Amino acid sequence: MGTPLANSSEASLLLNSATSAAWDVSSVVIVGEFRGGKAETARRFDKSDKNAAPIEFGMYKFNLELLADGSPVMVSVFLDAGIKAEEFAAKVLIKRGDAVAVAVNMAV
Repeated sequence: MGTPLANSSEASLLLNSATSAAWDVSSVVIVGEFRGGKAETARRFDKSDKNAAPIEFGMYKFNLELLADGSPVMVSVFLDAGIKAEEFAAKVLIKRGDAVAVAVNMAV
């Protein structure tokens, strides 16, 4: 998950260094202002086995407003098996208005 930064000038510096890099890199850092987040539990069904139990997994979704241009971004954090999404969300210490930097891996 993202790491809170000391101030917005530090966040802007990270964003500028990330966007000035060549586009052939496999990861980039997005920096934005935290707008809120929530826990979700999703269920998927194995269509090849009608009798199989549903596959459940937790995720934490949060919204950022990019510091560069104000664009809204939704980030989904898929949690490991056994981690309850609601318990994870209760432990998140990021508050609305905090600057957050998130490393994003991209398929090239």
